[in-house]
Amino acid sequence: MPNKRNHLKDSTSVITVRINDDLNKIIEKTCKKLGITKASLIRSYLEMSKYLIKQKNSLKSLNDRDFIIVKRNYLRKLIEKSEEEEQIRLGDKIARFINDLARIDGKLKDIDYKLDMCDNFGFFPKFIDTENYILISKKFGPRKFVEAFIWRCVNYVRFFFLNYIYSVFVVMNV
Repeated sequence: MPNKRNHLKDSTSVITVRINDDLNKIIEKTCKKLGITKASLIRSYLEMSKYLIKQKNSLKSLNDRDFIIVKRNYLRKLIEKSEEEEQIRLGDKIARFINDLARIDGKLKDIDYKLDMCDNFGFFPKFIDTENYILISKKFGPRKFVEAFIWRCVNYVRFFFLNYIYSVFVVMNV
């Protein structure tokens, strides 16, 4: 009977990287702050390479779009100040971006993969209840923005009728 340790050895690779002392101190400080090991922290950063590319002077998505880092609270306030139609358009655009990245990996129809991506980008924590509803905190944004975002993520093909009923329940409480 194969044990878990042998399975891990078969399905993983070892990478050795030399870093300077300043970076090592920063990593140690971050590990201490988060209460995790160096290996866990480094794995988390390497995991992000599934979703973005760090170049010398920029962050890029896998489909070569530029990224910037914005505080979630600031972005939410900008969205809330927008007109409702603009909130819907923005939710649709961000979801199309998620769909584009999923398409690159051949996972356009994989809702679980898209939710993992949203969780990794810090949009909202991945949470699906026992009845398979996607639950989203209101911290992600205003209702119309969230509805448009989820609609486009789930329905990755454009539909030209408005009365289509979908089974996504958006929880609007903290």
